[in-house]
Amino acid sequence: MCIRDSACSDPGSNKIHYLENIDPIVKGLKGEDVRKHMEILASDDMQGREAGTEYYDKAAHYVVQNFKDLGLQPLGESNSYEQPIRFIESRLDIESTAMTIHKDNHSIDLDFRDDYIRSGGFGSKDEEINAPLVFVGYGINAPEYDHNDFEGVNIKDKIIVVLSGAPSQFDTDQRAFYSSGRTKAQLAIDLGASGVITLRTPVDQKRRPWARYLPGVGSPGMRWLNKNNEPFNGYIQLQGNATISQSGAEKIFELSGHDLNQIFTLHAEGLTNSFDMGVTATLKRSSIQREVISSNIIGFIEGEDPILRNQYIIYTAHLDHIGIRVGSSNDHIHNGAYDNAAGIGSIIEIASSIMSMEQRPKRSIIFAALTAEEKGLQGSSYFVKNPTIPIEDLIANINLSLIHI
Repeated sequence: MCIRDSACSDPGSNKIHYLENIDPIVKGLKGEDVRKHMEILASDDMQGREAGTEYYDKAAHYVVQNFKDLGLQPLGESNSYEQPIRFIESRLDIESTAMTIHKDNHSIDLDFRDDYIRSGGFGSKDEEINAPLVFVGYGINAPEYDHNDFEGVNIKDKIIVVLSGAPSQFDTDQRAFYSSGRTKAQLAIDLGASGVITLRTPVDQKRRPWARYLPGVGSPGMRWLNKNNEPFNGYIQLQGNATISQSGAEKIFELSGHDLNQIFTLHAEGLTNSFDMGVTATLKRSSIQREVISSNIIGFIEGEDPILRNQYIIYTAHLDHIGIRVGSSNDHIHNGAYDNAAGIGSIIEIASSIMSMEQRPKRSIIFAALTAEEKGLQGSSYFVKNPTIPIEDLIANINLSLIHI
């Protein structure tokens, strides 16, 4: 492992230089120690550590035991290391799904997997919706860029068709925010839409070909349940959700009488061009739902300063991976060594190094192994909304993921 900052590398090369005057405790962090944890957490016995399964629980028990052995104090619930989270897990009943596009007396049935994919919902188990389609560009309203894809169109009780991503002219951080599916979904709900159909741009199609989405089809999604038994960010108002492939998009836009390539070109230039498509869509699905419990694992080292110990720095890493998914290879276990057994091994070894210090840090240090990151940052969002310390006392988060060992 190499601890590095802006002084670690030669500006004229990609060579990494090891810092000469770093703390001896940091020098004690060794890749081979992290690798020992990786070999256990990423073994076939763990079956890919998917949240909500017994194999995730097995991995969580391993982290708990390490925290105990190191002498970390528990910071979960009921004086334990576990912060249990109730989830609704939803899996699409693949045989139930159907998507049809209508215009006048013409109808086109889209083919699941070839033309579109969708996942299970978090509202009603059986859903069917028929609504007009409205194309709204990227589906963004960004006043700071004078960009509003919803200007001039009414999307109430309609299904919007949106391009993936955001205009390349946006600054990187703003583009990331506005590209988020969560951001687009919430805005669609706020404006009264009943569904979101996502069309991937040519740039995103090159970045991740359609075939790479297919192994995950039918895998369960998860949302944590609040005190009112409601799924957080479940977006249950959006019943007409789907992602369409290039072939699916061509069928829809051809029936609507619009040139898809021209639309791609226009929006690549950052322009807006929203319109009623003159077609309607019928979408059906059934979802197989159940409630599951999966836990964040949280421990801490109390700081030595009597005042500053009430401030906290937190090291986080997600413990879960994607479990078992059938793909092109004969090995269907996604072991998740790099993503993110390496991160978990790292926080364990960092905790070990700090515990061995003669003089502990002034502030308290939290170590959290988070669940359901692969389901959409569920464990981390739950911790932020339900912190086990006063959230205002948390002064920094250091997240470890995809660590090179």
